[in-house]
Amino acid sequence: PHSFAPYSAAMRHRLATLATSLALVLWVVGCAEYADRREAEHVLVHHFEALAHRDYDAAMADYDDSFFEDVTRTEWRGMLVSVMDKLGSFKGYDVSAFGLASRRLSGPGTYVRFRCKVSYSKHTSDEILYLFRKQGAAKFKILGHQIDSDGLLIK
Repeated sequence: PHSFAPYSAAMRHRLATLATSLALVLWVVGCAEYADRREAEHVLVHHFEALAHRDYDAAMADYDDSFFEDVTRTEWRGMLVSVMDKLGSFKGYDVSAFGLASRRLSGPGTYVRFRCKVSYSKHTSDEILYLFRKQGAAKFKILGHQIDSDGLLIK
């Protein structure tokens, strides 16, 4: 049989210090993630409130400039109007998943991803929004927005 000699007092102190340090690092990382989520959710709330009031200009202000590299502002505004016309009035949303996103397309900063179940008066949708806060910037912006709903297939 193996016998384990008790750790010395110095070793116990080192282990306790290591465990405390590790717990502190995990707590700080967890707090930073929570703060990022809370700040990104402010943009999410503003965006959906703007859509609820059909204030498309306010909703458009939530998007990062790089979002409009593949689609113009006019085209995307028209898409939002079309989505609202097909799905109906905005009723509410639930965040079904949140995570720090692994995208690094727009340079250094913080990327977050929300998956939302969104209720409209006629249909529901599953929406994924990627938000990005550039390094040194105060506010998150929408970098990507995917809207999936059977209601969009109806002509």
